[in-house]
Parts: sequence; C-alpha cells; structure tokens
Amino acid sequence: MVYSTDASAADLRIDILRAKVHCVEDKRFSVDYHDPEKRSIGNALLVELNDGTVLDEVEVEYPVGHKRRRAEGTPLLINKFKKSVFFATARVHVTEHNPLDISLTTLMRLTRRSKY
Repeated sequence: MVYSTDASAADLRIDILRAKVHCVEDKRFSVDYHDPEKRSIGNALLVELNDGTVLDEVEVEYPVGHKRRRAEGTPLLINKFKKSVFFATARVHVTEHNPLDISLTTLMRLTRRSKY
C-alpha cells in the first residue's frame, strides 16, 4: 500500500480497518466494465457496524474521473495536483503561494518538464 505521508503509514488504525474489509465481485460490474458502450467502473459499498446495524448500500456506476464525469472531475483533479505540487515544492524551498490560490500558469512554472 502506498501512503501519502509517513504518519498515515504508521497509523495502525488503517491496518485494523483494512483487516475488516471483505470484497465480493458483483458480476454485473464486470460485465459493464467490458461492455465497450458503457466501460463502467462501477462499485458499491455496504457497511455493517459492530452492533449489527447495516447502513444503506452506496453504489457508483461512473466514479469521478470516468470520462462520462470528466467535467465534474477535472476541477477536483486540478485542485489535487495543486496541493501535491505545493507540498512537494514547499519541502524544497519557501514559497509565497497558497495551495488553494495558485494559478495553473504558476503550477506549470514550478513543475519540472517531463517526457512522459
């Protein structure tokens, strides 16, 4: 598992929670994923609490980031990128930029060019 911070990696609650997770394939999701007209990346979550209470199942057929939700996902992706660049560059040098108030032009100036 890749963690965003050392503190996350050291938090034993994450491992305890992971041990409680049980994954089951829903064949319907697999069929929709392989259907070239849909290419759905559907999944669902059902939570059962320690006292036996079962919360309502949450199902998402097209998660944020899927091409059918691109307009909704792009601003979230840009914000995630801004935060990542800010924290990465903040470790290297002091910057006057606020991670939530940084322009795309500034981001491009702060990031290294990549051949990928």
